[in-house]
Amino acid sequence: KMKIIILFVLVSINSLGNTTINSNSINQISLSIEKDQTEFSFLAAGHTYGNPSESLFPCPSLINYVDRINTSSASFLMLLGDNYRVADSLNILTFKQSFLNKIEIPVFNALGNHDIYVREYATYKKNFTENTYYSFIINSSLFIVLDTELALTNDQTDGSITGDQLTFLKETLDQFMLLNSSITKNVFICGHKELNLFSENNYEEDIKPLLYSIADSMCKIYILSGDMSKNSNELYIDKNDNPNISYIHTHLSDNKKDKILKFQVSATGSVQITPLSLHDLPVKNIDSYTYSSPNQLLNEPSFFSKVKSRFYNRNFYEGMLFLTICIVAFIGIIRSKRFLSKNKRL
Repeated sequence: KMKIIILFVLVSINSLGNTTINSNSINQISLSIEKDQTEFSFLAAGHTYGNPSESLFPCPSLINYVDRINTSSASFLMLLGDNYRVADSLNILTFKQSFLNKIEIPVFNALGNHDIYVREYATYKKNFTENTYYSFIINSSLFIVLDTELALTNDQTDGSITGDQLTFLKETLDQFMLLNSSITKNVFICGHKELNLFSENNYEEDIKPLLYSIADSMCKIYILSGDMSKNSNELYIDKNDNPNISYIHTHLSDNKKDKILKFQVSATGSVQITPLSLHDLPVKNIDSYTYSSPNQLLNEPSFFSKVKSRFYNRNFYEGMLFLTICIVAFIGIIRSKRFLSKNKRL
């Protein structure tokens, strides 16, 4: 399987500038780029099921944005994992019918832990795509979609890229760098987890040196992630200690701050990144969304915040109404029995 994927990369490189087709889209729409198309754009969104404490289905703000996605000039939509909370037939069907099937451009996905909850790889592959890591090329831009859930350490995933997937990553990058050195190249690495934030994984040992060896003025690297951990800002860009490598994170939370990203790649290879508010609120320049150091990252919401969020949740009121009806019905039944029992004695 890996040889087939690498072969596809080689074919794509040899036919640079021609129409590029890829079959790994999760909505079964093929990616097609015209021969004379010198620039393109794509959209990126992470953690599309929204608030983990309240939501099961696709984020309402994203569903309301479907028409805008379809009328945009984007060549495709890149999802960064966690499209539903539980990998069962109901959640997957809801994700498809309410969102995925309504998108009219190709949709790709960097597999998230909830997409294969309890490691349901067979269910995911049956419903979406057989390959959970793959690559494709548009003009002089290489897209690598990684499966950050594949490697297990003590039954947990830490974002390690190992085995065949690590070989695939190395060989794909090597082949891409054979392109004419005068061409400005971009590498977009899309994964669910923030690879550089896990001290236990193999990023520092294997991945980082590989990326640093090719990142220069003629090759820019963009590492996209979409996990929603308690240590993640909802949107940030971080260049760390190498200005040619950008770590970009975005996730949805079911609130007015929800944003997705638009990447515009020019004919010369320059990349412009624009945040798009799903609620049409003002946004800042992407460089204004900075990464916070680990000891300053967002903490678990306070007890007061959790209680407050419940009062803004429709499900809370529906549950209270149902509970009230049950209590009233129970009291009514008890009082009726007592009344009947009293009448019998009389």
